[in-house]
Amino acid sequence: MDKTEEDFEGRIINAQIKELKELFKNPDSFEEGKAKFLDFHLNCHRSEMSGQKGKTFEDLLWDGLSEPILRKAVTAKGRTILYGLWHSARIEDMTMNGLVSRKEQIYFSGDYRNKIDTGIDHTGNSLSSKEILEMSSRLNINSLCDYRIEVGKATRKIIKNLSFEDLKRKIDDNDIEYLRSSGSVDDVPSANWLLDFWRNKNVHGILFMPACRHLIVHLRESFDAKAGGLKNKDE
Repeated sequence: MDKTEEDFEGRIINAQIKELKELFKNPDSFEEGKAKFLDFHLNCHRSEMSGQKGKTFEDLLWDGLSEPILRKAVTAKGRTILYGLWHSARIEDMTMNGLVSRKEQIYFSGDYRNKIDTGIDHTGNSLSSKEILEMSSRLNINSLCDYRIEVGKATRKIIKNLSFEDLKRKIDDNDIEYLRSSGSVDDVPSANWLLDFWRNKNVHGILFMPACRHLIVHLRESFDAKAGGLKNKDE
């Protein structure tokens, strides 16, 4: 079924996440929770990622988007739509693959650093508004879309294989250090707080932030940037 912008309202999304968390509390409802989580997750990506027939939230975002809007329209925080799509996928990749599944990140194994042409390995939290615009001016849009699809598919596979007992597993310090040593998180105060944030999480916490609410946060920001347009900037 096609999603609408009304379905994206905060009260509706918050109610869905609350229901998912309740289902994840009980082993008897865990499989139902996983199925509903996967339905929620697929709507945070383009329909090509899951084979969904109806429009997803990300599909709605792409409707009518011009390349100048993608690259230049910014949020109140100075973030472009391309930055939000890349940043949220990058964090989903490093947490779900690097921390939950404990496998190599798709960003590196698929050489997306060079394909997307970001020039960086980290999350982008430390980038200034000017740096975000510069990176967005050159990002390869098709490769970014391919990356989001691969990351989304990997997350779905990980979730399908999770057991109820897996939810309580603490994030391993060695995996946090791998993120640090691989340059996945920039070693500056505006970014490296993420390592301690994730270190204190378990698998449940990773699922409900990087693979759930964080995707919504950046989609919502991107909708705002799209609605604001270029605001007197030359296209």
